[in-house]
Parts: sequence; structure tokens; C-alpha cells
Amino acid sequence: MVLFVLVELRVENPLLHLRAFALPEFTKGISLMWLNQIVVFGAMLLVPLYLQNLVGLSSETTGLIMVPQAIASFLGMVIGGRLFDKLGTKAAALPGFALGAFSLLLFTQINPHSSLLFTICAILLLGLAQGLVNMQVNNHALQAIPLQKISRVTPLTNEMMQVVNSFAIAFLTAFLSRQMKIEKTGAFLQTNLTAFHHTFFLLLIFVSVGFILTLFLKKKANA
Repeated sequence: MVLFVLVELRVENPLLHLRAFALPEFTKGISLMWLNQIVVFGAMLLVPLYLQNLVGLSSETTGLIMVPQAIASFLGMVIGGRLFDKLGTKAAALPGFALGAFSLLLFTQINPHSSLLFTICAILLLGLAQGLVNMQVNNHALQAIPLQKISRVTPLTNEMMQVVNSFAIAFLTAFLSRQMKIEKTGAFLQTNLTAFHHTFFLLLIFVSVGFILTLFLKKKANA
């Protein structure tokens, strides 16, 4: 990987335009994408595991409960796109990260006795937050790139996203497992519930970092 990076930085026509990271607005935009993806994929991993292993729901019921996230995400993309066009990236991303933080705060308080409505509301907020952030910060990052180099940067964003998603799942799974081992002195249910709460809190930290980083974005990346 190190050798690949060195070669890509020196050749005239690289496969992946790594020099794009020298552009501050691109780097900030892509970093926000990564943070958002970590939270989204983390939640898609944790919430179904929680619902099946701690609440005792079937995989079919869990899948149906997760459907509102996709619907809310679509709605968030529509609203976020309009905010992005009229007011810039911050107008969509800041509310998105704020909603994501509130959603994860709810998840840190969830327990098997929580109502189904409480759980669905948290899932809806998370989906809405995802839609408000993802496409908007991606567009912000690409706007910072000169048009003649877009074709080299798009593969970079796609490939890096796959890497980040994989590392996010691996890291969060390891963190959750570690928390279960640390808390194993108590009852099974309480041990696992505490481990999930700690992992949701970790995602809350990622969202908070994203909110703070968004404050440093320009209104338009190419401004």
C-alpha cells in the first residue's frame, strides 16, 4: 500500500488522484463522508444485533423495523439537496449531524423495555440525518476538484469509502466484543446492554466530531 501511494503521487496520470487531499475543502468533505459512513454502517450493524439478541425479535421483524431508516434517508436526501443548492453545505450537514447525535443519544438510553415507538423514532432520526449529510458533503468535496481531474478523483472517493466501511465494521465489532468481555461480571442481559450503550456512545463521539468539523466548511467548496 505504501509503495502504491508513492507511485501514485509521482506518475503523471495516476489511477487514484491522491494529491486531491492537498485541497482543504476536499479533505474536509471526504472526512465528513467517512465519519457519516462509520456512523451509518455502525448503526446498521448494532441496531439489528441489539433487537435480535437483547430484545428477542425475529430477523423478519427486525428487518421491518429497519425499513423506516431507508425511507427517512431518502427524505433527508431530498431536503438536504434543496438546502445544499440554496444555502450551501453547512445548512444541510449541521442539522444532519445534530439529528444523528440526538438519535445516538436515544440509543445510548435504550433498553429491552423501551417501547417500539421509541426505537422507531431513533431509527427514523438516524436515517434522516444520513440523508441530510451524505450526498451533500460528497458534492462539497467534489466541487473542490478542478473539472479536468474529476474522473481521477471519483474512483478515489469510491475506493476509500469501501475501505472505511470495512474498517468501521471490523473496529466496531471488535469494540463491542471487548466491551462485553469487560462487563461480563454482571448478569448476561445487563452486561450486553452496557456493551451496546458504550458502542453507541462511541458512534456519538464520531458524530460530534463531524458536527465540529462541519463548522469549518466554506459555504461553497469552489468559492
